[in-house]
Amino acid sequence: MIFSGIVTAIGLVAITAKFSKTFLQKLLGYDWAVDLIVTLGLPIVFMGTYSGMMTAVITGLFVSLILWITKNVIGYKKYELIKDEDDESHREWKSYDGAWTIKSIAHSMSQTIKSDMSSVFKDFKQGWNDNGYTKQVA
Repeated sequence: MIFSGIVTAIGLVAITAKFSKTFLQKLLGYDWAVDLIVTLGLPIVFMGTYSGMMTAVITGLFVSLILWITKNVIGYKKYELIKDEDDESHREWKSYDGAWTIKSIAHSMSQTIKSDMSSVFKDFKQGWNDNGYTKQVA
């Protein structure tokens, strides 16, 4: 059941990966609607058996997870009301960058490693001093 759900989710993602990046970003702008359609639509498709329903639930979970990751990596677009300088408003697609860029991931990893290493050295120094390995200055 879990394997079937994963394979179905990968199949759905493979189909959407064939879309253009612009269309995919527009789709990710309204990911809640995609989640709703997949979560409510797949159980109807797989209705009839317990394993079919479990496959639908697991597929919905994995599609939601993949959409969330993709939205944070490549960004999304929303159709919004934009005001001009003339106080006239019109609708257009507004782009939002993904929150997870290579730079932000590298920065957070370096901060984590830096704090972990400083605590390791501090603990080592504390243990060294506690065990009497320091020179006794008279």
